[in-house]
Amino acid sequence: MKTISKKGQVGLGGMTSAILGIGVTIIALVMSLIIVQEMRDNDIVAIDSQTSITNETLASVTETGVAIAGNAALNCQLSVTDITRQNTSQIINPANYSVSGCTVSFVATGSIEFNNTNWNVTGTYTQAGEAYEAGNESLVGLATFGDFVSIIVLALVAGIVLGIIFGVFGGLGGKGRR
Repeated sequence: MKTISKKGQVGLGGMTSAILGIGVTIIALVMSLIIVQEMRDNDIVAIDSQTSITNETLASVTETGVAIAGNAALNCQLSVTDITRQNTSQIINPANYSVSGCTVSFVATGSIEFNNTNWNVTGTYTQAGEAYEAGNESLVGLATFGDFVSIIVLALVAGIVLGIIFGVFGGLGGKGRR
């Protein structure tokens, strides 16, 4: 009757604790990413300052859109109060435009008379501060970690297989020696 030596069993027990440690580390990393993202997206962090604009001219607004001057601000979000056609008091109806971030675009289904014309925008835009930037950079940097997951998993599987092989055969190899 063959028996497996204690040496092989100890090797497998060590592998179990290593696998458990790696699993806990991965769970902690994922949880910290979720926490950083939630903190970054919270209005207290995401909105650092608010700036008003009055009759800022956007030249030749089309479907591709034109950004306001403050568009370079981090996490810029424009809230439009009023848009008029430049050099007139003609108000442009919200059905004729859309706002994404701090970019104003003509809507293709809108009144063609407003397409490719200059507009004056009045409203406010918010921007994020350093806390948002730090959280965002952390998320962007750690997002590239996913590119290496397949390599890490392959290395772990190879390590486990080699650990089992060395644990089982290493324990049987010294049977006849004393």
